[in-house]
Amino acid sequence: MSLHVGGILMRIFGWVIIAVSVLSLSAGCAGRLTDISDGWTYYGTAHITEESPAADESAWKSVSLPQNFKNPNLKVVWIKRELPVSDVCRRGDCSVFLGKIGDIDVTSLNGTEIGRTGRLRPDYFASWNIDRYYWIPPSLLKDERNVLVVKTVAPSGVVIKGRFKVGPTRDIETHAFWKRFLAQYIPLSTGVAALLIAPFILARFLADRKNILFLYFGLTSFIWSLLSLHFFLPDFGISYYLADNLYYALLSVEVALIFFFLQNLYGIRIRFLNSLIIVLALVGVAVSLSSTPEQPISAGWRSMVVGVCALLTQIVWGTLLVGAMRKNRSEALPVMAAYVIFMICLFHDILRITNFLSDDLYWINFGYAAMIISFGVVMGQRISNVARQLRVSMDTVETKNASL
Repeated sequence: MSLHVGGILMRIFGWVIIAVSVLSLSAGCAGRLTDISDGWTYYGTAHITEESPAADESAWKSVSLPQNFKNPNLKVVWIKRELPVSDVCRRGDCSVFLGKIGDIDVTSLNGTEIGRTGRLRPDYFASWNIDRYYWIPPSLLKDERNVLVVKTVAPSGVVIKGRFKVGPTRDIETHAFWKRFLAQYIPLSTGVAALLIAPFILARFLADRKNILFLYFGLTSFIWSLLSLHFFLPDFGISYYLADNLYYALLSVEVALIFFFLQNLYGIRIRFLNSLIIVLALVGVAVSLSSTPEQPISAGWRSMVVGVCALLTQIVWGTLLVGAMRKNRSEALPVMAAYVIFMICLFHDILRITNFLSDDLYWINFGYAAMIISFGVVMGQRISNVARQLRVSMDTVETKNASL
């Protein structure tokens, strides 16, 4: 029965990956959109307070998009190019799609602002995971050159993650919807689901404190809900930098909790690994909480340290799962399937961060969702097996009583 359920889960995860791939292609297929990723020039500065770019055209350099300006001397980057204007734009049914930009942008056409995403200090809020698109007012269009200027700001270095497009607003909105669906709606929906079920799981633990699996599963689900909501809620009522620090700290705790859940699930206990995972989690938490607005965790060595600590723990997950599979633990199959998906997503994001891939979608949220879902399947199997055994025992007792 467990193998059958595991096989079903593997097929479901396979269809999810296929769906993600198809939707990614759909997001990239925009029939009537004009790609304007080439032909840009840029000017950068290290001074966030600088309001205007250089007027001297010789100070501007050519660039194509997407582009990574991860340079401590380029905290503010202006990019500009002439905007191709069609009859659709002059009728007022035209928008420009900028995709994801780290962290903040202010976009202008012919010197007039048409949109911005993110906030500067003192109430700083980075919107690096939000796709931008802005309507082009026809009243701003000129008969001669129409110049689009995008000012981008990021203390850790500006990153323009996707290709820019211009076209009919309806097509732009459709293009943006699929990208939001993949980058935001799927992680957000799994986070909300985890938030709703976590109290019931923790209540189950309080009713039977000997079963510590419910504690680990409940805490893992609850923390995952906070992690998945982090990038899609405006503030949490606290500063962006503090929220970012807490995110990385909770991530360090989450990967450790998943280890302890797997360890107790399969009864594989290695004392050395316990100590190692605790140390890695504490290092991750300490490094995360030590960052400041002047040295944010997303810039420099801190995010690297947290990432390495998490990666080591995630590799240890695999050793536990391999051990469980060797013992012919049928419960290991669905979690192993989820772990394979998780590592594929992690490998994709490592390539993305190191600029070997240029797409603007991080996959790791799908990986964590797969792990949490597989935990739910395994716990559901256990509860179902206990209920079935209880029912068989009751039937046996009733049969014996009837024969007396």
